[in-house]
Amino acid sequence: MGQTHYKLIYAGDIVPGFERDDVWNNLQTLLGADNTTMDQLFSGQLVVLRKNLTTDQIRPYKQAMENAGAVCRVLPVDNESPAEDNIQSQPPQASACRLLSRLGRVRFVAQLWAVALLALAGWYLPESIMPQLSQHVPGLELWHLVTGLLSLAGALMLIASIRRLHDINSKGWISLLLFVPGVNCLLLLWLLFAPGSADSNRFGPQPRAAGVIAQLLGLWLPLLAIIAAGTYGALNHEEMLQLGLELLDMIDWSEYMPSSVGM
Repeated sequence: MGQTHYKLIYAGDIVPGFERDDVWNNLQTLLGADNTTMDQLFSGQLVVLRKNLTTDQIRPYKQAMENAGAVCRVLPVDNESPAEDNIQSQPPQASACRLLSRLGRVRFVAQLWAVALLALAGWYLPESIMPQLSQHVPGLELWHLVTGLLSLAGALMLIASIRRLHDINSKGWISLLLFVPGVNCLLLLWLLFAPGSADSNRFGPQPRAAGVIAQLLGLWLPLLAIIAAGTYGALNHEEMLQLGLELLDMIDWSEYMPSSVGM
């Protein structure tokens, strides 16, 4: 028997969490279709997008459509329906590159470690290496190096946050809240604990599983740190309590008390 061939059918259905206008724009860009063709796609009738493809050939097209927010069906070619229409358009670009693809929780935490190490390097490393660098790069000042390293750490943090938001099926501009004091802590907690979409969403398919290094940095290292901190606090609770009392004694509470007004 010959290999079975399939066709890709669309009837205007939308992936949950997407808006119709967003799916319309995504498909118009993906298919290179005009408004007439788009009206046909969202008419509610069955529309054949691709046909006579094998399972391996049709899978990336279906994935590209789902990434754009469109729910498609794959049927054997010999399964004909009188309600089906064929459209003439460019095929979906199944291999479209997404720079800001989705990022899972474990990999996100692992990248936070890299950001933290880079930020620490920006604060402490330049002073130790500056004398050696200034010999080879005249005019290089300490603040140049500090600003460069901290800017790189900030950019990596922003990119990781955008990718994590995409995994939650949220828009990346929310990451700008990281620059708002107080709100950034709440946003970071949300990014750390919010589960990602269980399936493909408008920003792409599920992120690949975390590797050994990502699991070590993003899962086991934080878990071990929490266990170590809890164990140390339990074994030295009296010292910790005494330290807390000493810190309270160091605070000049008179500065925070309202001054009495003489009568």
